[in-house]
Amino acid sequence: SLEANVIGIIRDEKFIIPKKNDEVKYNDKIYVIINSSQMAETLEAFGHNEKISKKILIIGGGNIGYNLAKNLEESLDSVRVKIVEKNKERAEYLASELNNTIVINGDGLDEDVLVEANLEEAETVLALTNDDEDNLMVSVLVEKFAKDEKNLEDKRTMALTNKPNYSLLQSSLKIDDLIDPRMNTVSNILKHIHKGTIETAYTIL
Repeated sequence: SLEANVIGIIRDEKFIIPKKNDEVKYNDKIYVIINSSQMAETLEAFGHNEKISKKILIIGGGNIGYNLAKNLEESLDSVRVKIVEKNKERAEYLASELNNTIVINGDGLDEDVLVEANLEEAETVLALTNDDEDNLMVSVLVEKFAKDEKNLEDKRTMALTNKPNYSLLQSSLKIDDLIDPRMNTVSNILKHIHKGTIETAYTIL
């Protein structure tokens, strides 16, 4: 049985708290509290069995990259996360704090490092360094590493950018999502990793 409760519905711009006999209708947006271990089953019950990325590569192990990896470790058992971090001390810290994440000490723009991190296999690539230009370059390299069009279509690329004018480059660089660090970053990224199914994911202790 599913440990999931629909606690709110937005229907025709109105917010409704559902009663026992209310039904979810087409085009409703719903708020659901679920047992995180049943994420896939709950989505399926609502007719969504989109593929959740299983292989995630994070370039940049700063606070955002670290918190995201930690969150993924805790919420999704089947996910394999790798982080590429340039700074040796920081890489060692990440390796000691994270349980199932592979930490690679190296430059995310170095092709040898990306080969070692197996960029070609990654389904979602997140460029989360504190350098906008580096983050945009990572998405160029993702394209270069993709074997063919189909392989590229299946990949999701996200780049953290502080400067708003970079959104102009988004379509020409095949970046699926530009992440604004002023947003609630980790929950925002998690939402994107669950391809289009979830509007926003929050973790409530």
